[in-house]
Amino acid sequence: MTAYNMPRAVPNACAARTYFFVSGEAGSELLPRLLNPFIKLGLVPYRIHASTEHGSGEEMSVELRFAGLTPDCADALAARCRSIIGVRSVLTTASD
Repeated sequence: MTAYNMPRAVPNACAARTYFFVSGEAGSELLPRLLNPFIKLGLVPYRIHASTEHGSGEEMSVELRFAGLTPDCADALAARCRSIIGVRSVLTTASD
């Protein structure tokens, strides 16, 4: 799916919120790679939290929060994130 036919977000502060929980290899290149699929679509998270607090610091945990993503868009973005080098897992959840 290209950026042009990707389902879009509906910017609405009252819309459902989607959370992405990502774990991967800690490194300076992981965070920019992870944000790239969202930035290409003009999406800006309202919260980003990245941490390497667990264990030896080799693992990075990243939480991204967005408002107004459709379920199809969230699924497509999660799949793109899973294909990023260094990403080990991507979980998503939505709330109203």
